[in-house]
Amino acid sequence: MKCKNTIAMVLAGAMLLPSNAFAADLSQYKDFPNDWSAKSLEQAIDNGLLNGSNGMIDAKGLLTRAQMAAIVSRSFGAAKTASLDDYRDVLPSAWYYSDMGKAVKMGAFQGANGLLNPDAPITREEAFTVLARAFALEGGGSATLKDFVDGGTVSSWASESVAALVAGGYVNGANGMLNLKNNITRAEFAKVITGMAASYVGAEGVSGKTVEGNVIVRESGASLSGMTINGDLIIADSADKVSLDNVKVTGRIVIRGGADAVGIKNTTTGKGVLVSSPNGAAAISVSGGSVGTVTAKSDLSLSGSVSNVAVTDKATLTVEKNASVGTVTVSAAGSKVTGDGKVTNVQANANNVTVTSKGAKVTAGSGVSGVKAGDKAVEAGKTETVGTTTSGGGSSSGGGSSSSSSDYSYVLMNIPYADFYKAEMSNTSASVDAVSSATKAKTRSNLAAGSYHVNSDGSDISGVIYPVRVKNSDLSGLTRITDSDSKSITVSLRGKETTTEYKGKDALFESASYSYYVLSDTPSSYKEATLTDGKWSFGKATGTAVTDSEATISGFTTNGHHTKYEFTVNSGKITTGEKVYGVVLTDAEGNSYGLRHVVEIWRATELGFKADSPIVGKTIKTITYYTDNGTFVLDLAQPQYIPQQAATATVTEADFASGTTGVALSDALPSDFDAAYSFTVNGKASDFFSYADGTITWNGEADAPSGTYQLVIHDNSGKYADITAQIKLNVYAYASVPYDEYWKSEGVYLSGKDWAASSDVEDTNGEKDKGAFDAVSRATTKHGRHRGSFQQNVVIDTTDSKQYTPVYWINADTAVVSTGEQVTLDKTNIQDYKITGIKYVPVKVSASDFADFCTKYTVTKNGKELKGGYLEDNLKAYSDLVADVDADTNGLKTVTKGRGGYSFGKRQTGTGSGIKNQTLQTADEAIVVTEKTYDSANKYGAHLRVDLTNPQKVKTDENGQPVKDKDGKPVMVDIKNVFGALGDNMQTVVWKYYGDGDTVLATYGTKFAADNWIHSRKGIQLGLTDSLRFQLPEGTDGTGKWTITIYALGYSDTTYTVTMTKDNVAEKVVLMTDEQKAKLEELKTTGEELLKTANADSLTQAESILKEHITKDIPDMLAKTDATQSEAADLISKVEGYIKDVQTERANQAANGTKTKTLAIIQDQNVVGSKKVYGGGNYDITVTVTLSDGKITNVSATSTADEEDAEYFEKLTDESFYNSFKNISATDTSAIDKIDAVSRATYSSATVKQAVKNALSK
Repeated sequence: MKCKNTIAMVLAGAMLLPSNAFAADLSQYKDFPNDWSAKSLEQAIDNGLLNGSNGMIDAKGLLTRAQMAAIVSRSFGAAKTASLDDYRDVLPSAWYYSDMGKAVKMGAFQGANGLLNPDAPITREEAFTVLARAFALEGGGSATLKDFVDGGTVSSWASESVAALVAGGYVNGANGMLNLKNNITRAEFAKVITGMAASYVGAEGVSGKTVEGNVIVRESGASLSGMTINGDLIIADSADKVSLDNVKVTGRIVIRGGADAVGIKNTTTGKGVLVSSPNGAAAISVSGGSVGTVTAKSDLSLSGSVSNVAVTDKATLTVEKNASVGTVTVSAAGSKVTGDGKVTNVQANANNVTVTSKGAKVTAGSGVSGVKAGDKAVEAGKTETVGTTTSGGGSSSGGGSSSSSSDYSYVLMNIPYADFYKAEMSNTSASVDAVSSATKAKTRSNLAAGSYHVNSDGSDISGVIYPVRVKNSDLSGLTRITDSDSKSITVSLRGKETTTEYKGKDALFESASYSYYVLSDTPSSYKEATLTDGKWSFGKATGTAVTDSEATISGFTTNGHHTKYEFTVNSGKITTGEKVYGVVLTDAEGNSYGLRHVVEIWRATELGFKADSPIVGKTIKTITYYTDNGTFVLDLAQPQYIPQQAATATVTEADFASGTTGVALSDALPSDFDAAYSFTVNGKASDFFSYADGTITWNGEADAPSGTYQLVIHDNSGKYADITAQIKLNVYAYASVPYDEYWKSEGVYLSGKDWAASSDVEDTNGEKDKGAFDAVSRATTKHGRHRGSFQQNVVIDTTDSKQYTPVYWINADTAVVSTGEQVTLDKTNIQDYKITGIKYVPVKVSASDFADFCTKYTVTKNGKELKGGYLEDNLKAYSDLVADVDADTNGLKTVTKGRGGYSFGKRQTGTGSGIKNQTLQTADEAIVVTEKTYDSANKYGAHLRVDLTNPQKVKTDENGQPVKDKDGKPVMVDIKNVFGALGDNMQTVVWKYYGDGDTVLATYGTKFAADNWIHSRKGIQLGLTDSLRFQLPEGTDGTGKWTITIYALGYSDTTYTVTMTKDNVAEKVVLMTDEQKAKLEELKTTGEELLKTANADSLTQAESILKEHITKDIPDMLAKTDATQSEAADLISKVEGYIKDVQTERANQAANGTKTKTLAIIQDQNVVGSKKVYGGGNYDITVTVTLSDGKITNVSATSTADEEDAEYFEKLTDESFYNSFKNISATDTSAIDKIDAVSRATYSSATVKQAVKNALSK
């Protein structure tokens, strides 16, 4: 047995701590208080409720609504999630999205006006309300709060909950105050929650214990026995199966879970059992003991024996076979009592109660209607007994038979709004038209429940589905819906697609006007339908209307989310989400106004209308609801005046830095409009803005406040509605943007849907660059490590597990990083090198979102320095540029905030440079453009390649004669540096393919290092890599016209047109055949057999070459998924030749009677070794090693490098490198490994060292 003293909640970061309790070490908290909160804080820490950070407990820190939602949902083990589509301030990507959905599903959290305000600090009354809902607390009443000075300030929606916590002794206040509008601190919350949850029980259960306070069972399978709980026992949301035996509970048993049954045996309660499950029907089985009254606020399946059941919210009570209930009291309209068990008496004190349990005596209370005992109607004050047989089905079942005389039927019918409302409103009222909607998804979703639509595209809401009594002969020619009919409707709301199947009567939802479904029983409320001369008319709704004279309106606004005027109806008769057929507003003069679904009715209790509604300027006195549970007339305790609209205001969109913008009114304000101007920021009053003479001003140099900005023009007389206008201000800056987010809006090619997709397949240069627009991870972490810092965002991980973002380099091995510090990042300590995106993208961001945007992206604000690069040959670093982005900056992207985060719009072409005191630059016209051959492009992992270089001339000596290289070719030298400036500022490149015409066939985006490169001396190297971001259009070969456009910081877009031939483009790849694979396997076996007879310690050169190919090259080729026929054929040819060389060598040895042996270490001899260079190039290096007395005396080398790669090899002519080999023992290869590589010739250096070792091995 375990009884864990925790509720597994945490207030720091909304994370749950382990459930096991621990002794709090308070000495670790430097700010631990010594006041009223100390004991609760200590207990909260000890129980795992509260956690500190950085040696601080932060007792006065505030709790947010999202953190509270996470605490409550996880504490009660909530698993099911409500849809949050109707809340526009909760993003699916937010950490709290799932927890908030669960808290809403629990009923603990509710939003208002489409908002949940997750990031706002939670107020004390909000927190108390959430806890009261979660713990199902009731009672107290408003009188409970009278002893507090501020008790009267409690919001109406929080009154009962706050009173319940006060009555329960959980909240005491301070100095006679509850401070309900204040935010709740960590200490205050600790005080409340430690008083509400004494312990929680897991699946391991508990027995033989006494617990002081409330106990929460949070896991299924728990068993409690032989214990006493001096408080409430709460079966939480996730505890679907729980067993209680011989348990004494002095408070209540509260069942929030129990889907698989809560067994209650020999158990007593002091305050009964409350069933309130947000997740559907609960099941309990009661035997022995004394549990008192079982109160059902949600559907309940009951087994065993219970004396009294009270159904207080609309629910279905199912009394299972062999179960028995003495008396069921129903006070919620539309509830049902059913099942095969025994029910002695049912007292129905609400409308439309249906009882089908055989033998039950059903009494209808005074003034109620629609009560049914089986198939018998029970009049108010009368009693009927459910018979042994019934007519089958309830008021909305069937689909075939008539329920009245042979001449009439009761049916559900699609009634146009005008026809439905005509009899319910005064004669002077305007007709109610159908809804014409551009929002075609909501009209076909459950938001429109109670209505129907004719058009299958969702462009309308035509009217109401309502029961009618109609002459059978009048139904001729109308569309009849039966139980066999169904309609599948798929809608997409906020990017989420949902399909719903509407069957039987529900298929009326999408059907013609006057379509009908025949009912089997008489409905409790209906309209008489009459057809005269082909025209339908409908009488008033029948049945006794229920009146509520204490209904109120809250949240009234003249600037609503759905429409202009909006408010929420508060009445115990109407619940959020119930099916509403229609609503009529009646003003003080008796005029009536019918409302329509989706545009004026939302979730039953939220109503509204447009500015041109005839009720504007009137006072709403009565609201009449027509619902699934009957008709309800709500006489408002406080009538609501609907102020008139005097004018609309428009604020000119402006640059935040300007500090000023203008206001325009659609009409002059009336003479009796007593105007007062004010502003809100994120819904709260703010003095950040000022108004005078049609102009709004603010401090443009200040940080932009977060949240929406709004101008409010208020009429002090109250006659006119507030005139509001959103203030749209923009901040211009530079942002570092990941490649996938940058290219997503540019219309470039992508294979698949994942813009950030990566690939593990290596290209021809050994790099994994075949993905989409993911980060570029370089295998060449040492070569060219400076280049990315010019215009790309680079992240370097070092061998000591640190991470840096270099901004620019002050020498070859020292970078200034994003923190401003200088860090050594040389060839020895770089572990990983990633290029994530473009460093300086000019952006326009809403000032309202700018502060948040800066937390998600690296931002350089206007006035700050732009820095990058490294001074090297033709390239120059920059650190003196100042950001100055505006609306005309070339390359500007507009940033939009959505539910999934931020997105970047298509870049614009502008005339501004975005750099202070600098005009937009253009590329030097002398740049030389060269289409490279495929062999050259393929060497660098590219499919196509174009180089931009300096113009050149033949180098001459002092006599003016041409200088030639060792092969007799003229040596070329640059005339001047023209590509360097463009290379320094190159951000990215877009390619467009035209083929043989002038129509763009495909557009391709690129990534630095994967496709584009800048070489310090060789120029700008632009490529397209065979990848998820580049594939040629079907039926094309890549030859023909291409344009290449370079986007560069501070430059106008630079476009070059090139023509590609077959020499520039790879031929279509044909993969290696199965026959070639089999041949390679055969050659591998043959080679292995030959080498078995060789001297492993002294292989001949021919044997060594063969061994390398059969142990490395053939296995590599066979493992390669994209090996081509040409590659395989080449390898087969080579290996066949190497086998023949060994065979010939051995034949010669046999003929001569001797065996030639390559000497290892001998005096005054040379040995030769070779190695192919990878990474920095693709060529062979051959070394000659001279040995004397077993030591190296000289090393020389030659290479097959072409002109382009020769620069790396030529750097090795530095004598200090070759001298490093001298005097090293021919057997000490570890000494060779320790020789330092030559800077900027890393791979050539490594290859020479390996070639020397290859030579010595002979």
